[in-house]
Amino acid sequence: MRLLVVRPDRIGDVVLSTPALQLLKAAIPDAEVHVLVNKNVAPVLAQLPFVSRIISPPSSGSAMDRLRKLSQMLGAERYDLAIVLQVEPLSTLAVRLARIPNRVGPRSKFYSYMAFNYGLKQRRSDSKQNEADYNTELVRHAIRVLGRDPLEKKEFQSKIVADPSLENGVIRDLSKLGLEPGRFVLLHPGMGGSALNWSIDSYAELIRLIISRGRKVLVSGSSVDEDTVQKIVMRTREIGVEQAHLNVLLTYDLPHYIALLKLAGPIVAPSTGPLHLAAGLGKPCVSFYPPIQVQSSKRWGPRSRAAQKIFTPEVACGQKYNCIGSRCEFYYCMDRISPETVAKEVEKLAENASVEIQTC
Repeated sequence: MRLLVVRPDRIGDVVLSTPALQLLKAAIPDAEVHVLVNKNVAPVLAQLPFVSRIISPPSSGSAMDRLRKLSQMLGAERYDLAIVLQVEPLSTLAVRLARIPNRVGPRSKFYSYMAFNYGLKQRRSDSKQNEADYNTELVRHAIRVLGRDPLEKKEFQSKIVADPSLENGVIRDLSKLGLEPGRFVLLHPGMGGSALNWSIDSYAELIRLIISRGRKVLVSGSSVDEDTVQKIVMRTREIGVEQAHLNVLLTYDLPHYIALLKLAGPIVAPSTGPLHLAAGLGKPCVSFYPPIQVQSSKRWGPRSRAAQKIFTPEVACGQKYNCIGSRCEFYYCMDRISPETVAKEVEKLAENASVEIQTC
């Protein structure tokens, strides 16, 4: 049996799909599970034993050309069932045009009613459960469509595996920075803007406090985070942080970054992809989430059994989708999260941090 799971989305969304992928493979162990994700996110799934194949939608050409190419590609695979975890026009319509006999997905857009012959009504914006649970709900529905046991009592966490062949190279890079595996705090302050973030001053003060406790900090980011990272570094200098204990790393690609996360101590990050990668690796995490309903940790929090602490401002926020800025009496509420309180949690996690190194 050949099954397709569709999630052409960002890193965190794909990581929160891995519990559903594990459930699907556990319920139908003889199946080939193929996953359609964007090419730049494919390394997230590359080392997972419950994913048989990763495919990506075409990225060039007109919308109609891409739809035609994708539907032909999917049709050639002769899938028995497709599960669309995120409704968006290209992949949703391609699944329909590919004539996949069983098509499961959330009935949320007008075209999804046409695309899915076994659709399931979901109102994810109500944020009544975690994104991972919405994904799992769809997969259980699909398993029932195939007449299999949906394993109702089974629970799965996010799962990511670092490429072991990259670890020695990352260890060498860390050594050049004076860092040892498991003995530094990794701070990733950047994010895509999908939720409120902590302020530059708060991040800088947290770094100062961590370093004052005798620990080293590595600040990471992608190219789009460079401005945020540089502002934080400049602010740490202004408040007297000795740079010998603070390093910055902006150059890694995604496979190397996953290996770096595995080799770090505690991870500190806002609601962003690297936080979910860290959770999928089983790393201890500290994070910051806004009280806005669709941005909340209830909907988008990491799914992991590892130690974690999520900070949310204790305010009576009545917003569902977006912050209304200075019109809110609690603005900017994220600054109500105290760096001193966060630093104490990071220290607790750092005291118990350990890293298993696989040399190749």
